[in-house]
Amino acid sequence: MTYSRGMMALVAAVAMLNAFGVRLQAQTCDPTLLRSFSGTFYGVGTDNSMVFIARIDGLVVVDVSEPKLPVVVGWADIPGEASDVAAGPGVVYLAHDDGLYVIDVTDPSHPKTIGVVTTPSALRCVAVERGIAYAGTNDGVFIVDVSDPANPNQIGMIEAPALDVVLSGSTAYIVGDDLRTIDVSDPTAPTILGVFDPPCRCLTAIGVEAGTAYITASGDFKGLYVIDVTDPTSPALLTSQALGSGGMRTIAATGDLVYLADFDRLWVLDVRDRSSPTIVGSLGIDAGLGLAVGTDVVHLVTSEGLRIVDVSLASTPTVVGGIDTLRSAADVAVVGDIAYVAAQSNGLRIVDVSNPTFPLMLSTVEPLDAAFGKFRGIAVERPIAYVAAGDSGLVVIDVSDPRAPIITGSVETPDRATDVTVTRNLALVAAFGAGLQIIDVSDPSDPRIVGSFDTPSQARDVVVRTDLAYVADWDSGLQIIGFDNPAEPVLIGSLSLSDRANGVAVTADVAYVADWEAGLQIVDVSNPSAPLSLGSVALAGEARGVTVAGGRAWVMHEETPFGWLQGFDLRDPRSPLPIGSLSLLLRGGDAGDVTINSDTAYVPGSWGGAIGRGVYLIDVGSCLAECPDTDGNDTVDFIDLLNVLADWGTDGSGHGGDVDDDGEVGFSDLLLVLSNWGACE
Repeated sequence: MTYSRGMMALVAAVAMLNAFGVRLQAQTCDPTLLRSFSGTFYGVGTDNSMVFIARIDGLVVVDVSEPKLPVVVGWADIPGEASDVAAGPGVVYLAHDDGLYVIDVTDPSHPKTIGVVTTPSALRCVAVERGIAYAGTNDGVFIVDVSDPANPNQIGMIEAPALDVVLSGSTAYIVGDDLRTIDVSDPTAPTILGVFDPPCRCLTAIGVEAGTAYITASGDFKGLYVIDVTDPTSPALLTSQALGSGGMRTIAATGDLVYLADFDRLWVLDVRDRSSPTIVGSLGIDAGLGLAVGTDVVHLVTSEGLRIVDVSLASTPTVVGGIDTLRSAADVAVVGDIAYVAAQSNGLRIVDVSNPTFPLMLSTVEPLDAAFGKFRGIAVERPIAYVAAGDSGLVVIDVSDPRAPIITGSVETPDRATDVTVTRNLALVAAFGAGLQIIDVSDPSDPRIVGSFDTPSQARDVVVRTDLAYVADWDSGLQIIGFDNPAEPVLIGSLSLSDRANGVAVTADVAYVADWEAGLQIVDVSNPSAPLSLGSVALAGEARGVTVAGGRAWVMHEETPFGWLQGFDLRDPRSPLPIGSLSLLLRGGDAGDVTINSDTAYVPGSWGGAIGRGVYLIDVGSCLAECPDTDGNDTVDFIDLLNVLADWGTDGSGHGGDVDDDGEVGFSDLLLVLSNWGACE
């Protein structure tokens, strides 16, 4: 076994400390969630020029005073899932998994929770009238006095499951298994007036206008029920109309028009003749999840975000503006103040993160094939972004103007591309069953595969250090591949691991592998032809990805439905010390799932499915170790070692030897220097 001088000194120093019973103590830290950006949108409410969107993990406030240029102006982070929102003057009411949140939005840029009423089951909907909120769950409707928004108080209950609720005068209309009309003139003693029992248990949402209830259905019957509620004690079916193929999910009625949306279309109906609604216009659009009507516009929440639809001419509804969201994200690269998000079927999202607490979407690049060419991994070397795009292979994108990115070229790989790294005009792509693909990207308009190495299992993640590619190869552990001749890459060394290697990071002479249920594996790669296991760290659930930065390892591991970002002190590479963690609601990515830039960690919140949390932005500044460079040459070397020894036992003021800032120069400073030997990263 051949060790570098830094590794030999570090191993010797740690062994000496162990022999004398001295154990390193990690300085604990507190990773703090800055923002969840931006997650799946659900319900929507509007108040004049502001739109309020219920989303996973809270509320988004959008200024729509200029419909063609809507702007996100505020966020409220509330962990969990919000499903609906009702707006009032200066206050919004958020239906959330935990209950009803009352949020002050008098300053739209800083929405602030001022009151909460917890409920035993998740809220699905909310409506507010005359200082009373009606919040629906599968168990019934909670009636809450919100006349004093800072002190909401439950005053009643309606024992009827509710998917949607609207109010008209002193009557509440509740849709669940059926339609129920409720007298709420005394909200402390609600009384059932009437029931309409539909042919199927398929009702989803309701709008009420001029003595008529319009109810969407999704099930055996897909379309619209029109119910006469002029006499609330005797609701009567006027007509039903089949619409669409995916089932209606959201509706609003205003004047002579009804707007409703299913999985792939917005419909506009003329209801002047209530017994025979007429389709006057429609618009193909993705997955309507929430709908609110403004002046000549409809604000429609879809799986892609907020869409603002001009309906001034009802026969030709037209999208005039919108805000994109991140339903799912697999990988993030950050360069300067710009984050580049590989967002699966949502393509590439480019985000301004100059203020991490207020990220702003700049632009989007749609995938070449949304179904099979999902954007899974990304590397950026300005002005080019390189995307591992599933069955579409490698996609090359010019991002010189972050607001107007352009695809310049692509090349398909033999199997789906899951991760990518770039060095020396070469893109190295982890291509699942096709192993490592080496692609010449010297001409961004004409990327070409010039070599490949078929790894034994499934190539999930790849990083490069000192002209070697380290591949996390699922059942076959760690594969180390040389590519001095890109046309003929060769296996340098490999190491079988305990479970399934999904992510890898390398620093100095040590590789850290996220090994699924076997936790974090630590591998000595000072001799890459004979990698040697140094040990492992057990983690709850599945270790999915790992990143090393600033003398710290960051591991994302998941035990459904929770995930954890776990930090480790790497002064002793054989025994990383936990320093801090943060619990998150997420589904982990295929690889590359943690990115550290300055003091911020970027963690994709989901890699698949309809529900996602976009990207978590986490402040890890308190956890990062400064490079122990005592002489300012950006390299940790013998001068720094000598300065530590010269200051031994003092406060380090003589030669800057107190590199861990604990007030005394000792073994921890020595190990910090040895474990960071070489150029500062």
